[in-house]
Amino acid sequence: MHFSFKSLAAIITAANSIHGGTAQLQFTDESAEDFLFNHFRSDDDLAASNIQFRKIVASSHECLKHFTNGHELGTHNDMPLVLDSGLILSSGNPYDFISRGHHSSGSSTDWHGEGDYELMDYLQRANPYVYTMDACKVQFEIRCKGNSKQRARLSFNYMFGSEEYYEYDNSPYADSFAFFLDGENNMAKLPDGVTNVSIDTVNSNVNKEYFIANDMSDSMGMQYPQIEADGFTTLFTAEGNLDFNEWIPMKIVIADVGDRFIDSWILIEGGSLSCVDDVGPSKVPTSKPTTMKSSTTLPTVQRIPNSPVSHLLFG
Repeated sequence: MHFSFKSLAAIITAANSIHGGTAQLQFTDESAEDFLFNHFRSDDDLAASNIQFRKIVASSHECLKHFTNGHELGTHNDMPLVLDSGLILSSGNPYDFISRGHHSSGSSTDWHGEGDYELMDYLQRANPYVYTMDACKVQFEIRCKGNSKQRARLSFNYMFGSEEYYEYDNSPYADSFAFFLDGENNMAKLPDGVTNVSIDTVNSNVNKEYFIANDMSDSMGMQYPQIEADGFTTLFTAEGNLDFNEWIPMKIVIADVGDRFIDSWILIEGGSLSCVDDVGPSKVPTSKPTTMKSSTTLPTVQRIPNSPVSHLLFG
């Protein structure tokens, strides 16, 4: 970010700050476990309890938070700018997605944490020299209950934002994220169902219909100074297939790549998790995303000590 411009904008739009005025993103201390069981599933799926979770593992450092009140941050093209509620995960500090009146050339939190080997292996297929660090993740096993002979289609809504836009487009240092279903299947795709969503594939030059610019170096300027990210995506839907009644591993992960500087965020929409019969190919590509589900009794909690990034184990 450019310090002088963003700091001035923060003063002018102080009413939109997280610390005051009407536009406030609210954060809670609810765990990832609470989010999965109580907030992730769509209302129909929550009532039916047809999506179940077990073996939940989440990063225990302060890289993820449950949030609410997102629609108070405004609109873009007559659509809500940010998801109203959900789970935010960051390679740095989740609070820094919102401008809080202390802008720098790029918000950055170094957790001195380890990366994620599954994400690194996935990225190294394109570039064998990249490595990850400060990973933030939630992983678990998921099951869709049902009697259909069709496969199940799992889906949920999300958006991605980063301080690395513009400076690190098409760079080996661009932060990365993935939604792994059953190992190698990354659900974070563009509506074409093939292209991964990333800083390199959605920006001011490529697939810009899915991109919201928020930096003074862009011709649109800093459109939303209440948000710290230099750029962020419109709403996407993650989709994947699995067999009904089978337990399948799933992981939501974001990490710094190449260095520990400058942060990124993924926002997962609460109430959007859905699991339905897969009756054919996905819908016609659209920038408007989809939904998902979950259920079961809460498992016990166990801590694993002596790790730069400790984890919580449930199950």
